[in-house]
Amino acid sequence: MNIEDLNFHKFPTTPIIDSNLLTLYQRLKQVEAKWIEFGGPEFICTSGLRSESLQAQLIKEGKTAALKSKHLTGCAADIHDEDGLIKEWLVANPEILIAASLWCESIPYTPGWCHFQIVPPGSGHRWFIP
Repeated sequence: MNIEDLNFHKFPTTPIIDSNLLTLYQRLKQVEAKWIEFGGPEFICTSGLRSESLQAQLIKEGKTAALKSKHLTGCAADIHDEDGLIKEWLVANPEILIAASLWCESIPYTPGWCHFQIVPPGSGHRWFIP
């Protein structure tokens, strides 16, 4: 995974979004390095930065209900996890998320991907319901 993968649509950014994307990238790379060490493949980002219009389209299509998604500010990314192995591995090794200061959406809400974000959810739980 490269930092460009977090904004593969090349949406316009701001200095704050750029800073968020850099932080997200650095933290994801920490987790990815441990995952590769474990024997997993490189991360594939399926959704990074989103524009307001893309978010509205995803809401209209029923793919999300989040009006204030962390994807809009460069604070979240979805990583391909079709078989759920990344999530299973992270549940078994919670110290990895803690060390990287990342939070994930609960497993039942993310079939086929793992949602990571750099800001804690309102609940403060490492695994949270969106």
